[in-house]
Amino acid sequence: MPLRFGDWGIFLFYFEAIGMRHLVLSSCFWALAFTSQVSAQTTATIRAALLPLLTAAQQSITANQMPTALSKLSEARSITALNPQELVLIQRLIVAATVNDDAQQQLASATLETLIGSALVPTEERLSFIETLISLSQRHRNYPRVIQAAQQYSQLAPAKRSVMVAVAQAHYFLKQFDQAVMQIKSIVQLYKPGDTAPEETLLRMWADSYKQLKNSVGYETALWQLLTHHPKAAYFADFLNRKLEDLEPKSRYELDVYRLMRETKALTDAEDYLSMIQLCIKAGLPQEALDVLNTGKTAGKIGAGTTAAQTNALQAQINLRLTEDATSLSKLEKDAATSADGNSSALAGEIYFASGQWDKAAGFYEKAISKGGLRREEMIRLHHGIALKQSGKLALAKATLDWVSFDDTAKMIGQTWLLINNKP
Repeated sequence: MPLRFGDWGIFLFYFEAIGMRHLVLSSCFWALAFTSQVSAQTTATIRAALLPLLTAAQQSITANQMPTALSKLSEARSITALNPQELVLIQRLIVAATVNDDAQQQLASATLETLIGSALVPTEERLSFIETLISLSQRHRNYPRVIQAAQQYSQLAPAKRSVMVAVAQAHYFLKQFDQAVMQIKSIVQLYKPGDTAPEETLLRMWADSYKQLKNSVGYETALWQLLTHHPKAAYFADFLNRKLEDLEPKSRYELDVYRLMRETKALTDAEDYLSMIQLCIKAGLPQEALDVLNTGKTAGKIGAGTTAAQTNALQAQINLRLTEDATSLSKLEKDAATSADGNSSALAGEIYFASGQWDKAAGFYEKAISKGGLRREEMIRLHHGIALKQSGKLALAKATLDWVSFDDTAKMIGQTWLLINNKP
């Protein structure tokens, strides 16, 4: 069987991959903030001796000459008895000069923390400073500080999605998987149809957190979200292999799970191919069995080496059944027109379904359901919905696959088909 996604583990996630990217400020952003602050102050607030130093620092920042700017700001800091307003202006410019310099990240962080705690800084700006501190902490992988800064943010305003994502990442990298699960669950619950899909990397973190906690139900919940928003073969393989293992022995839906695996490129090894071929023969569907056999041989999975004898034996069975089938389909179609119940129509629909003739299959299923008296009504309605979906009638398919009497396995199969593109 192919490896499950969960068995691969989570490759190293770079914190830049999702959520709040580290901040890359324009050279004059904070300098302009300084200018606006100066204009808001009275001339009496900032002494004349300080203004030339701050102006020179601002100009150096605009010119991307950060060492010169820091030198001017150091001179400014050395002036005795600076008042609170003057200190705030100096600190703003220090952040501007250091925030994008990895060598100065300690100074940038400490200065941001001072500004965040200042009563002179309006709430809106404090929130911006906190976001900057979170981004800076992410960049330097200081995850405890990410969490602490996010807590400060939540004390001032409802958390932004980017802040929530940053916290989830921080908990994940700190191996605090319980907290990561709760945070990501909150983020996913905010999603509404039409929104940008939750990031694949975030959902992978969610799945891996559940895996680390040995919570298989939670893992499948996260895996379903990955399938819903990022339907890739690896996720289908993981999900469907799990469902195959969960089926009761000799489940009537085993072939349907294999069909999903084939459709999503998750049918990958000899055991899977041979099992599906045998199920097709048992169901009286030799054409489908032949299609699977040929696909497996072309892929080099069966037909040679240790599988040669079994493949040849299955080929012989298929050839015999195909000869018998040539006359049975036309007889079924005649019976379907005259029978009182829908079982002949249903059998004809199954043969067309197995060969991928979706429109014909859907037509016979409709006749079968309208006549009633079906021996396997639930399966026929399930296959009817799949045939409608595969023939491009998505709205009708959804309505059909919402049929109230489906059991959990049938519902899972139908909903999984709805996640697959009509032309994968």
